[in-house]
Amino acid sequence: MKKPLIGISGSMGQAIDSMTMEQIPRQQHRLNDSYVQAVLLSGGIPVILPVCEDPELMRAMADRVDGVLLSGGDDLDPNLYGKRPTGKLGTVCPRRDTAELALAEYVLHHTDKPLLGICRGVQV
Repeated sequence: MKKPLIGISGSMGQAIDSMTMEQIPRQQHRLNDSYVQAVLLSGGIPVILPVCEDPELMRAMADRVDGVLLSGGDDLDPNLYGKRPTGKLGTVCPRRDTAELALAEYVLHHTDKPLLGICRGVQV
């Protein structure tokens, strides 16, 4: 039986210098290992989907996987769904918001592939 290829949305964050533990002015694509391990334990093949603001590229990534997992992470910008930010708003990542919203819209409305959201992914 062919194992399903599961695309997992990644996040973005500042690089950390391992010697000084200070932030480096360079962005990194990130994903917690727990997502990878969960897909492996469920019999799938995990593939990390990088943050990409081009909706066409996000659709192309979705076309190549059998299912999508929207991972947790930073808060979704409330302006995107008509709300105002409150004092409880944490860090937002506009690039990730753009990428995941395009990805989710495409998977939900233009494919029959399964889509699972965890924490932030449910908000998307």
